Amino acid sequence: MQILRVVAAVVLTAAIADCVRAQDEPRFPDTTKDVTADWVQIYSSEWFKGKLHGMFDGELDIDSVELDRKTFDWYKVKVVRTAHVMEVGLRDGTVLVGKLYVDERKAIVTGTETREIPRFEILSIAPAGDQSHFAAFRRWSGKISSGVTVLTGNVDETDINMNSNLQYRTPRDRIDLDYVANISNNNNVSIANNQRFDGKWDRFLTSKFFVKPVNVEWYADPFQNIDSRSTAGVGAGYQLLSKGPLEWEISGGIGYQQTQYVNVEAGQDAKPTTFALGGHTKFKQQWTRILEFTYEYNFNITNLESGRYNHHMYALVENKWSKLLDLDITLVWDRTQHPQPDNQGNVPKPDDFRMVVSLGIDF
Repeated sequence: MQILRVVAAVVLTAAIADCVRAQDEPRFPDTTKDVTADWVQIYSSEWFKGKLHGMFDGELDIDSVELDRKTFDWYKVKVVRTAHVMEVGLRDGTVLVGKLYVDERKAIVTGTETREIPRFEILSIAPAGDQSHFAAFRRWSGKISSGVTVLTGNVDETDINMNSNLQYRTPRDRIDLDYVANISNNNNVSIANNQRFDGKWDRFLTSKFFVKPVNVEWYADPFQNIDSRSTAGVGAGYQLLSKGPLEWEISGGIGYQQTQYVNVEAGQDAKPTTFALGGHTKFKQQWTRILEFTYEYNFNITNLESGRYNHHMYALVENKWSKLLDLDITLVWDRTQHPQPDNQGNVPKPDDFRMVVSLGIDF
Protein backbone atom coordinates (compact mmCIF):
# COMPACT_ATOMS: atom_id res chain seq x y z
CA MET A 1 0.00 0.00 0.00
CA GLN A 2 2.86 2.31 0.89
CA ILE A 3 4.48 1.62 -2.48
CA LEU A 4 1.26 2.56 -4.29
CA ARG A 5 1.13 5.86 -2.41
CA VAL A 6 4.73 6.63 -3.41
CA VAL A 7 4.06 5.81 -7.07
CA ALA A 8 0.91 7.94 -7.06
CA ALA A 9 2.80 10.87 -5.53
CA VAL A 10 5.54 10.61 -8.17
CA VAL A 11 2.97 10.51 -11.00
CA LEU A 12 1.07 13.46 -9.55
CA THR A 13 4.28 15.48 -9.14
CA ALA A 14 5.29 14.76 -12.74
CA ALA A 15 1.85 15.77 -13.99
CA ILE A 16 1.96 19.05 -12.06
CA ALA A 17 5.47 19.75 -13.40
CA ASP A 18 4.26 19.10 -16.96
CA CYS A 19 1.37 21.52 -16.47
CA VAL A 20 3.68 24.24 -15.14
CA ARG A 21 6.13 23.67 -17.98
CA ALA A 22 3.28 23.79 -20.50
CA GLN A 23 2.43 27.27 -19.22
CA ASP A 24 6.05 28.40 -19.64
CA GLU A 25 6.72 27.14 -23.16
CA PRO A 26 5.05 25.54 -26.18
CA ARG A 27 5.25 21.77 -26.64
CA PHE A 28 7.75 21.44 -29.51
CA PRO A 29 8.97 18.37 -31.32
CA ASP A 30 12.74 17.94 -31.35
CA THR A 31 14.96 20.66 -32.82
CA THR A 32 15.23 19.14 -36.31
CA LYS A 33 11.48 18.71 -36.98
CA ASP A 34 8.97 21.15 -38.41
CA VAL A 35 6.82 23.59 -36.48
CA THR A 36 3.70 25.26 -37.88
CA ALA A 37 4.67 28.88 -37.07
CA ASP A 38 7.74 30.94 -36.23
CA TRP A 39 8.46 31.14 -32.50
CA VAL A 40 10.73 33.43 -30.45
CA GLN A 41 11.50 33.15 -26.74
CA ILE A 42 13.21 35.95 -24.81
CA TYR A 43 15.16 35.54 -21.58
CA SER A 44 12.14 36.51 -19.45
CA SER A 45 10.76 33.10 -20.63
CA GLU A 46 8.00 34.79 -22.69
CA TRP A 47 7.17 33.20 -26.05
CA PHE A 48 5.99 35.02 -29.19
CA LYS A 49 4.31 33.25 -32.10
CA GLY A 50 3.98 34.74 -35.56
CA LYS A 51 6.02 35.51 -38.67
CA LEU A 52 9.74 36.19 -38.32
CA HIS A 53 10.81 39.17 -40.45
CA GLY A 54 14.52 38.70 -39.73
CA MET A 55 17.47 39.89 -37.68
CA PHE A 56 19.76 42.70 -38.83
CA ASP A 57 22.20 44.93 -36.97
CA GLY A 58 21.56 43.16 -33.66
CA GLU A 59 17.75 43.48 -33.73
CA LEU A 60 15.20 40.72 -34.38
CA ASP A 61 11.67 41.44 -35.70
CA ILE A 62 8.65 39.15 -35.40
CA ASP A 63 5.06 39.95 -36.36
CA SER A 64 3.23 38.44 -33.38
CA VAL A 65 -0.19 36.87 -33.95
CA GLU A 66 -1.74 38.65 -30.95
CA LEU A 67 0.71 41.45 -30.06
CA ASP A 68 1.50 42.93 -33.50
CA ARG A 69 5.09 43.60 -34.51
CA LYS A 70 7.78 43.20 -31.86
CA THR A 71 11.49 44.06 -31.98
CA PHE A 72 14.05 42.52 -29.60
CA ASP A 73 17.79 43.01 -29.15
CA TRP A 74 19.45 39.81 -30.36
CA TYR A 75 21.31 39.25 -27.10
CA LYS A 76 17.93 39.20 -25.29
CA VAL A 77 16.58 36.40 -27.51
CA LYS A 78 16.93 32.94 -26.01
CA VAL A 79 15.30 30.61 -28.59
CA VAL A 80 14.20 30.92 -32.23
CA ARG A 81 12.20 28.30 -34.13
CA THR A 82 11.07 28.95 -37.73
CA ALA A 83 8.45 27.27 -39.86
CA HIS A 84 9.67 29.23 -42.89
CA VAL A 85 12.93 28.86 -44.81
CA MET A 86 15.44 31.55 -43.82
CA GLU A 87 18.74 32.91 -45.13
CA VAL A 88 21.27 32.86 -42.28
CA GLY A 89 24.31 35.07 -42.85
CA LEU A 90 27.46 34.11 -40.97
CA ARG A 91 30.35 36.32 -39.92
CA ASP A 92 32.73 34.67 -42.43
CA GLY A 93 30.43 35.66 -45.32
CA THR A 94 28.74 32.25 -45.73
CA VAL A 95 24.95 32.22 -46.23
CA LEU A 96 23.03 29.12 -45.12
CA VAL A 97 19.46 28.47 -46.35
CA GLY A 98 16.93 26.39 -44.43
CA LYS A 99 14.60 26.22 -41.46
CA LEU A 100 16.23 27.55 -38.34
CA TYR A 101 16.57 26.54 -34.72
CA VAL A 102 18.60 28.72 -32.33
CA ASP A 103 19.20 28.30 -28.60
CA GLU A 104 21.62 29.91 -26.15
CA ARG A 105 24.71 28.16 -27.55
CA LYS A 106 24.09 26.79 -31.02
CA ALA A 107 22.07 27.15 -34.22
CA ILE A 108 20.83 24.38 -36.54
CA VAL A 109 19.95 25.18 -40.18
CA THR A 110 17.98 22.41 -41.91
CA GLY A 111 17.97 22.73 -45.70
CA THR A 112 19.34 20.43 -48.38
CA GLU A 113 21.73 19.45 -45.61
CA THR A 114 21.73 20.09 -41.87
CA ARG A 115 24.40 22.38 -40.44
CA GLU A 116 25.08 23.06 -36.78
CA ILE A 117 27.05 26.22 -35.93
CA PRO A 118 27.86 28.25 -32.80
CA ARG A 119 25.23 30.92 -32.18
CA PHE A 120 27.80 33.75 -32.07
CA GLU A 121 28.64 33.11 -35.75
CA ILE A 122 25.21 34.42 -36.85
CA LEU A 123 25.31 37.95 -38.25
CA SER A 124 21.90 38.21 -39.95
CA ILE A 125 18.66 36.31 -40.55
CA ALA A 126 16.30 37.03 -43.45
CA PRO A 127 13.29 35.31 -45.07
CA ALA A 128 14.24 33.36 -48.20
CA GLY A 129 12.41 32.58 -51.45
CA ASP A 130 9.40 34.72 -52.35
CA GLN A 131 9.98 36.97 -49.33
CA SER A 132 13.43 38.04 -50.47
CA HIS A 133 12.24 41.53 -51.55
CA PHE A 134 11.16 42.29 -48.01
CA ALA A 135 14.42 40.80 -46.75
CA ALA A 136 16.37 43.26 -48.91
CA PHE A 137 14.32 46.13 -47.50
CA ARG A 138 15.00 44.95 -43.95
CA ARG A 139 18.73 45.29 -44.59
CA TRP A 140 18.23 49.06 -44.44
CA SER A 141 17.83 50.87 -41.13
CA GLY A 142 18.06 54.51 -40.17
CA LYS A 143 17.35 57.36 -37.81
CA ILE A 144 16.46 61.04 -38.17
CA SER A 145 16.88 63.43 -35.24
CA SER A 146 15.89 67.09 -35.19
CA GLY A 147 15.78 69.94 -32.69
CA VAL A 148 14.33 73.42 -33.22
CA THR A 149 14.55 76.49 -30.98
CA VAL A 150 12.56 79.66 -31.83
CA LEU A 151 12.83 82.95 -29.88
CA THR A 152 10.70 86.02 -30.58
CA GLY A 153 10.35 89.41 -28.91
CA ASN A 154 13.41 91.54 -28.18
CA VAL A 155 15.49 88.93 -29.99
CA ASP A 156 14.36 86.94 -33.03
CA GLU A 157 16.43 83.77 -33.16
CA THR A 158 15.97 80.39 -34.80
CA ASP A 159 18.21 77.36 -34.18
CA ILE A 160 17.82 74.20 -36.25
CA ASN A 161 19.77 70.99 -35.67
CA MET A 162 19.41 67.90 -37.83
CA ASN A 163 21.15 64.53 -37.73
CA SER A 164 20.34 61.62 -40.05
CA ASN A 165 21.83 58.16 -40.43
CA LEU A 166 21.12 55.46 -43.00
CA GLN A 167 22.76 52.02 -42.79
CA TYR A 168 22.71 49.02 -45.12
CA ARG A 169 23.88 45.65 -43.77
CA THR A 170 24.55 42.24 -45.31
CA PRO A 171 26.61 39.33 -43.91
CA ARG A 172 29.77 40.87 -45.41
CA ASP A 173 29.02 44.53 -46.15
CA ARG A 174 28.10 47.58 -44.07
CA ILE A 175 27.32 50.97 -45.63
CA ASP A 176 26.84 54.04 -43.41
CA LEU A 177 25.56 57.40 -44.68
CA ASP A 178 25.47 60.26 -42.14
CA TYR A 179 24.43 63.89 -42.48
CA VAL A 180 24.60 66.59 -39.77
CA ALA A 181 23.50 70.23 -40.06
CA ASN A 182 23.42 73.10 -37.53
CA ILE A 183 21.92 76.41 -38.63
CA SER A 184 21.23 79.49 -36.46
CA ASN A 185 19.88 82.94 -37.34
CA ASN A 186 19.68 85.94 -35.02
CA ASN A 187 17.60 88.92 -36.18
CA ASN A 188 17.86 87.58 -39.75
CA VAL A 189 21.67 87.36 -39.47
CA SER A 190 23.36 83.98 -39.78
CA ILE A 191 25.38 83.17 -36.65
CA ALA A 192 26.04 79.44 -37.32
CA ASN A 193 25.94 77.29 -40.44
CA ASN A 194 27.89 74.06 -40.54
CA GLN A 195 27.13 70.84 -42.40
CA ARG A 196 28.84 67.46 -42.56
CA PHE A 197 28.31 64.35 -44.70
CA ASP A 198 30.09 61.03 -44.12
CA GLY A 199 29.88 57.93 -46.29
CA LYS A 200 31.59 54.62 -45.44
CA TRP A 201 31.62 51.18 -47.01
CA ASP A 202 33.07 48.42 -44.84
CA ARG A 203 33.73 44.99 -46.32
CA PHE A 204 34.25 42.26 -43.69
CA LEU A 205 36.93 39.73 -44.61
CA THR A 206 36.59 37.90 -41.27
CA SER A 207 34.16 38.23 -38.38
CA LYS A 208 36.31 41.05 -36.94
CA PHE A 209 38.59 42.46 -39.66
CA PHE A 210 37.23 44.69 -42.42
CA VAL A 211 38.56 46.86 -45.24
CA LYS A 212 37.17 50.27 -46.25
CA PRO A 213 37.08 50.46 -50.07
CA VAL A 214 35.22 53.78 -49.86
CA ASN A 215 35.48 56.42 -47.14
CA VAL A 216 34.32 59.96 -48.00
CA GLU A 217 33.64 63.10 -45.99
CA TRP A 218 32.37 66.58 -46.89
CA TYR A 219 32.32 69.49 -44.43
CA ALA A 220 31.39 73.18 -44.68
CA ASP A 221 31.49 75.96 -42.07
CA PRO A 222 31.87 79.56 -43.31
CA PHE A 223 32.52 80.70 -39.73
CA GLN A 224 35.62 78.49 -39.78
CA ASN A 225 36.47 80.10 -43.15
CA ILE A 226 35.76 76.73 -44.79
CA ASP A 227 33.50 76.93 -47.82
CA SER A 228 33.97 73.19 -48.36
CA ARG A 229 36.40 70.47 -47.33
CA SER A 230 36.25 67.12 -49.16
CA THR A 231 38.15 63.98 -48.22
CA ALA A 232 38.23 60.61 -49.99
CA GLY A 233 40.26 57.61 -48.89
CA VAL A 234 40.60 53.90 -48.22
CA GLY A 235 41.54 51.97 -45.10
CA ALA A 236 40.94 49.00 -42.83
CA GLY A 237 39.58 48.34 -39.38
CA TYR A 238 38.99 45.82 -36.63
CA GLN A 239 36.10 45.14 -34.23
CA LEU A 240 37.65 44.94 -30.78
CA LEU A 241 34.30 44.16 -29.13
CA SER A 242 31.01 43.04 -30.64
CA LYS A 243 29.02 41.19 -28.02
CA GLY A 244 25.53 41.97 -26.80
CA PRO A 245 25.18 45.53 -25.50
CA LEU A 246 28.86 46.41 -26.03
CA GLU A 247 30.51 47.36 -29.36
CA TRP A 248 33.91 48.92 -30.04
CA GLU A 249 35.83 49.22 -33.31
CA ILE A 250 38.85 51.08 -34.63
CA SER A 251 39.99 51.86 -38.18
CA GLY A 252 42.50 53.91 -40.09
CA GLY A 253 43.61 54.74 -43.59
CA ILE A 254 45.00 57.24 -46.07
CA GLY A 255 43.18 59.70 -48.28
CA TYR A 256 43.25 62.86 -50.34
CA GLN A 257 41.77 66.13 -49.06
CA GLN A 258 40.85 69.34 -50.83
CA THR A 259 39.77 72.51 -49.01
CA GLN A 260 38.06 75.56 -50.47
CA TYR A 261 38.35 78.58 -48.15
CA VAL A 262 35.79 81.40 -48.20
CA ASN A 263 38.64 83.90 -48.64
CA VAL A 264 42.30 84.11 -47.66
CA GLU A 265 45.05 86.66 -47.16
CA ALA A 266 46.95 87.89 -50.21
CA GLY A 267 49.46 85.34 -51.46
CA GLN A 268 47.81 82.35 -49.73
CA ASP A 269 46.37 79.34 -51.54
CA ALA A 270 42.56 79.49 -51.40
CA LYS A 271 42.20 75.85 -52.52
CA PRO A 272 44.98 73.72 -50.99
CA THR A 273 45.18 69.95 -51.45
CA THR A 274 46.97 67.36 -49.35
CA PHE A 275 47.33 63.70 -48.58
CA ALA A 276 45.66 62.84 -45.27
CA LEU A 277 46.31 60.19 -42.64
CA GLY A 278 43.04 59.36 -40.89
CA GLY A 279 41.76 57.39 -37.93
CA HIS A 280 38.38 56.51 -36.48
CA THR A 281 36.96 54.80 -33.40
CA LYS A 282 33.37 54.11 -32.34
CA PHE A 283 32.17 52.78 -29.00
CA LYS A 284 28.56 51.83 -28.13
CA GLN A 285 27.14 50.57 -24.87
CA GLN A 286 23.57 49.94 -23.77
CA TRP A 287 23.41 51.23 -20.21
CA THR A 288 19.84 50.17 -19.46
CA ARG A 289 16.80 48.94 -21.36
CA ILE A 290 16.05 52.51 -22.54
CA LEU A 291 19.45 54.26 -22.35
CA GLU A 292 22.22 53.80 -24.93
CA PHE A 293 25.58 55.60 -25.12
CA THR A 294 27.63 56.19 -28.30
CA TYR A 295 31.08 57.80 -28.60
CA GLU A 296 32.69 58.48 -31.99
CA TYR A 297 35.99 60.14 -32.87
CA ASN A 298 37.24 60.80 -36.40
CA PHE A 299 40.45 62.67 -37.28
CA ASN A 300 42.69 63.60 -40.23
CA ILE A 301 46.34 64.71 -40.21
CA THR A 302 47.14 66.99 -43.16
CA ASN A 303 49.63 69.67 -44.26
CA LEU A 304 49.78 73.12 -42.64
CA GLU A 305 47.86 74.91 -45.42
CA SER A 306 44.91 72.53 -44.84
CA GLY A 307 44.92 73.02 -41.08
CA ARG A 308 47.50 70.39 -40.03
CA TYR A 309 44.92 68.42 -38.00
CA ASN A 310 41.12 68.29 -37.78
CA HIS A 311 38.71 66.10 -35.90
CA HIS A 312 35.00 65.52 -35.34
CA MET A 313 34.06 63.99 -31.99
CA TYR A 314 30.69 63.43 -30.37
CA ALA A 315 29.12 61.68 -27.38
CA LEU A 316 25.46 60.72 -27.66
CA VAL A 317 22.99 59.49 -25.04
CA GLU A 318 19.77 58.04 -26.49
CA ASN A 319 16.70 57.73 -24.30
CA LYS A 320 14.33 55.29 -26.03
CA TRP A 321 10.83 56.55 -25.25
CA SER A 322 9.21 54.01 -27.56
CA LYS A 323 10.06 51.68 -30.43
CA LEU A 324 10.19 54.62 -32.86
CA LEU A 325 10.83 57.75 -30.77
CA ASP A 326 14.05 58.70 -28.93
CA LEU A 327 15.16 61.71 -26.90
CA ASP A 328 18.81 62.40 -27.84
CA ILE A 329 21.39 64.48 -26.00
CA THR A 330 24.58 65.05 -28.02
CA LEU A 331 27.86 66.76 -27.13
CA VAL A 332 29.99 67.69 -30.17
CA TRP A 333 33.57 68.94 -30.49
CA ASP A 334 34.92 70.03 -33.91
CA ARG A 335 38.54 71.19 -34.12
CA THR A 336 40.92 72.54 -36.77
CA GLN A 337 44.39 72.95 -35.28
CA HIS A 338 45.54 75.81 -37.56
CA PRO A 339 42.53 77.72 -38.99
CA GLN A 340 43.20 79.75 -42.12
CA PRO A 341 42.91 83.57 -41.60
CA ASP A 342 40.45 85.40 -43.87
CA ASN A 343 41.35 88.35 -46.14
CA GLN A 344 41.00 90.74 -43.18
CA GLY A 345 43.51 88.78 -41.09
CA ASN A 346 40.85 87.42 -38.74
CA VAL A 347 41.73 83.96 -37.43
CA PRO A 348 38.80 81.67 -36.52
CA LYS A 349 38.95 79.89 -33.18
CA PRO A 350 40.21 76.32 -33.58
CA ASP A 351 37.46 74.71 -31.47
CA ASP A 352 33.69 74.59 -31.76
CA PHE A 353 31.61 72.98 -29.00
CA ARG A 354 27.88 72.45 -28.93
CA MET A 355 25.23 70.50 -27.06
CA VAL A 356 22.12 69.42 -28.93
CA VAL A 357 18.85 68.11 -27.48
CA SER A 358 16.63 66.55 -30.16
CA LEU A 359 13.89 64.05 -30.89
CA GLY A 360 14.80 61.09 -33.06
CA ILE A 361 12.73 58.67 -35.13
CA ASP A 362 14.09 55.13 -35.80
CA PHE A 363 13.04 53.24 -38.90
